[in-house]
Amino acid sequence: GLLVGELDADGNHIVAVARGDFENWNIYLLDLENSNFAPVVVTPWIEGSVSLMNDTVLFTANYRGYYALYMYDLGAGELYRLTNSGYAEHGALISGMLYFKGMSSQGFDIYRTRFHPMIIDLPAAVPPQKPDFEHMELSINEGGYADVLKTLVPSIRLPVLFPVDVDLDNWVYGLGFIGSDATNENLYGCFIGGETDDGDLTGSIVWQSRFFSPCDIIFYYDHPNSFEYSVALPVFLSLEPGVSNLTLFLEGRVFDDLARKEFSPGITLGFRYPYTAIGISISLPFERQAWGSDVQRSGQEFRLTVQRLAGGGEFKVSCGMHIDRYNPDFAEFSIRGYDLVESRRASFANLEYSHRLCKVRWGLWNPSVYFEDMYWTVFGDYLDTQEAAPYYSFGCELGLEVKAGFGFVQLFPKIGVAVTKNNEFKVFFRITPFLPI
Repeated sequence: GLLVGELDADGNHIVAVARGDFENWNIYLLDLENSNFAPVVVTPWIEGSVSLMNDTVLFTANYRGYYALYMYDLGAGELYRLTNSGYAEHGALISGMLYFKGMSSQGFDIYRTRFHPMIIDLPAAVPPQKPDFEHMELSINEGGYADVLKTLVPSIRLPVLFPVDVDLDNWVYGLGFIGSDATNENLYGCFIGGETDDGDLTGSIVWQSRFFSPCDIIFYYDHPNSFEYSVALPVFLSLEPGVSNLTLFLEGRVFDDLARKEFSPGITLGFRYPYTAIGISISLPFERQAWGSDVQRSGQEFRLTVQRLAGGGEFKVSCGMHIDRYNPDFAEFSIRGYDLVESRRASFANLEYSHRLCKVRWGLWNPSVYFEDMYWTVFGDYLDTQEAAPYYSFGCELGLEVKAGFGFVQLFPKIGVAVTKNNEFKVFFRITPFLPI
């Protein structure tokens, strides 16, 4: 007998994706009158996502180590490859164009390309064999959650060296460790090192837990400065056009020798359309003396980001507002061409267009570092605070996408030139690190 996973039919045929015991999914024609399956494409690899079109079967298979689209002509008995690289499935032919579902950094999208079938032969392979259970020595030991935690040994160990300020006068150096358990339920990163200015030992650790999924919980400790945490609850997620996500979150931190305790509830709302993404974030940081803090304050923070793919690149517009009048500490804001600006009340805006300059696509296995794409950006920045006249600048920058730790750590070193409101040319360099937790 066969286990049937998919069925598709037209006026002439019924095609099935099915498999026998200890086999991968294969493609068969189903004959209802004789109640049997006739093999069409049977290999040790995986075939699936079938669709019938004009006496041809379109399907996805992983013959060369990645999932590509193939076509089998039922009349001629020929096999064709339709895509060369990437990930492709659920193909459809419409007016000489091939449409299919592919993968992007944001999920799955619909792509199209011209229909250029390339005839191929099925790759040779040894057929699967049924295991001989009678002569196998199987030892099964019951485990628990402690066995999962045993796998938390750091799998990535990296030397760390990066600048603290834009003038490159002060650098942080040390060692970084990254690891997770086998279920990816607990993920952590740790840094131990110091700064070239004072040489004092410092360290930080971030821990992400999905134990209470769908809640996403993150703890962060920065020695000896602060302890922070965040809890995010996705209320709505969708890949359809329109509202794509709605997330409620609560962030908090304890700092100033445990004297201050800040809470910051908020909400993020996202919209997705073809070539366009919109994000809105609102948070309300506050402290209360009745809850153990030395300060009584309430603040508001708002941010809007719009991204649009156009002309082979990306337009990005972001703006926001920060109001925190009674905070004894000033918030820090940065726009290109200026030093850090401190204020309790500020509004800011940024407009930029980025375009890929070239593909680098080169790296080293040990140490694990990969250089992806180099790109150029033209920008305009604006910042208005209550302490001074508005700041603004415009210019261009050159950036490189760098990944380390098998892609877990992402770095974006950038060098550029900014023209300030006083017509001064400022050269700047910055590195924007990103951890996906």
